Amino acid sequence: MRLLVPDEPDTVENNVQYRALGRSFYRCLKEFDLADLHSQVHDEAVDLIEHILKVLNDPDLDDARCLDEIVLLYQRRLGVASARHEKRILKRLQGREPDSPEPAPGTE
Repeated sequence: MRLLVPDEPDTVENNVQYRALGRSFYRCLKEFDLADLHSQVHDEAVDLIEHILKVLNDPDLDDARCLDEIVLLYQRRLGVASARHEKRILKRLQGREPDSPEPAPGTE
């Protein structure tokens, strides 16, 4: 298997580095039980999809709130953040409507 990095020239030095990286990765990978890892990833993915379907089927959520809930679920589950939704999610967590205007400084 060859790791292709489009911005890197095809040089002997880069090929040696890619090969060393691949060898190190393979050694680490051999330490894992791949069948168990596959099962865990599958189970987590199915669980996340089930939670997303519950949000999508919730009749009390409008489209914007539904999207916010899915993004929040994703962020919490994977421990990642999305700058695009950060302000909306923060307002939602504070109990405010995401599309409401920002209060004037000192009025909160």
